[in-house]
Amino acid sequence: MKYITLFIVSSALVVFAGNLVNAADILPDPAQLTSLFQGKTVTITNGRPADKRGGPDQPVNVYFSEMGILEYLNDEGESNYRKWTVSEDGLFCVSRNFKRREQAMTCGTIVGDDSGEYRLYKSSDIKVKGGQVVGMKKKEMLLIFSNFVTGKKL
Repeated sequence: MKYITLFIVSSALVVFAGNLVNAADILPDPAQLTSLFQGKTVTITNGRPADKRGGPDQPVNVYFSEMGILEYLNDEGESNYRKWTVSEDGLFCVSRNFKRREQAMTCGTIVGDDSGEYRLYKSSDIKVKGGQVVGMKKKEMLLIFSNFVTGKKL
């Protein structure tokens, strides 16, 4: 019985810890986010399982210009464009369509870690308490940004 209880408690801790952010996570301020992406090509992968919509199925390289435009190549090798911005309160936003006058934006909070990866979460209620980032779960993760390279390298 002691081993069964230990197994259940251990399993519960693993599941609970897997849904939280790591203690090494950082919450960049708006200026840090802007300089992190401006003028860089970044690899983006989907943070959700492949059966859920909301991000690329395969990693894609995206160039974030200093003028607030991002560029990526579609499956046919043609350039696609969208707008990107960082709000005053630190939300990272990307337009869903470049050509429409009234832009619908997908926004979220970006959290980084010491590995150089940054994750976009749909939650905007993310804060730093006691030196740790709190307020989100893995299921809210939309995209993962990695391989930040200066310049346009699509």
